[in-house]
Amino acid sequence: MTALWSQILFSDCTLDMDRDSIIMRVAFAVIIGVLAFYVYKWWLGTKSNYVPEPSTSEFVPPEQDKPPSGPGVTMYGADSCPWCTKQKDYFTEKSIEYTFVDCAQGKCPNFVSGFPTLVIDGEIKVGYQEI
Repeated sequence: MTALWSQILFSDCTLDMDRDSIIMRVAFAVIIGVLAFYVYKWWLGTKSNYVPEPSTSEFVPPEQDKPPSGPGVTMYGADSCPWCTKQKDYFTEKSIEYTFVDCAQGKCPNFVSGFPTLVIDGEIKVGYQEI
């Protein structure tokens, strides 16, 4: 590496080089060194040394809402959801009675993780289902 810098800085050096040429080459080397130092310092600063402290309290998950446990089909969704519309059309086509809960209008239970969510005889199924 030093041979490369020597070649760059002093490639055409002779004993009779003038003083200004030597000063310019040394100044160039100093500028490159300072620039490299600050780039390295910046690069070290971009690394995260954050280590979270261990928690002393236990994680308590939020209480799950209970899905309807009775017989029948309950569908949770939104009128603007295309898969909900497709599910409704399927129920109508197959003459399946269902209860629709519009989650866009009110609070949805926390077991609903996507639309449509069906509760069929107490079993939760997420997504379009052909039953």
